[in-house]
Amino acid sequence: MVFSAGACFYHFRYLIKWEARWAVLAFVLLSVLLFFGAVAEFAVAVLWGYVILYFALHAKVMGFFNKLPDVSYGVYLYAWPLNKIVLWFAPDIDVLLSVLVVLFLSSCAGALSWYLVEKPFLAFKVK
Repeated sequence: MVFSAGACFYHFRYLIKWEARWAVLAFVLLSVLLFFGAVAEFAVAVLWGYVILYFALHAKVMGFFNKLPDVSYGVYLYAWPLNKIVLWFAPDIDVLLSVLVVLFLSSCAGALSWYLVEKPFLAFKVK
């Protein structure tokens, strides 16, 4: 659902009004709807998606992140299989420790993916 909401945000990006008041309203509405199980997942996908995208499009700090290596796709790709491997070898691991281990491992895998695969292939991108 979250992927579909993100795809819709992208598809209709020129029709969406990215305004602070809508971001605040979305956040407030999300805060309320999180307590209603039937619509909580939908609210997270749509309302939180709007809030995050508004921040990404308007926050001054985002320029800093553009200077960092983009390991996000690698983290996205490798987090699930690494999580399964960690759980396979340590089925009784504490949840917090598991999250920290997988975050570290998937960040390393994402960095390797960025430097060894993604960044070199961007040289072939038609400009």
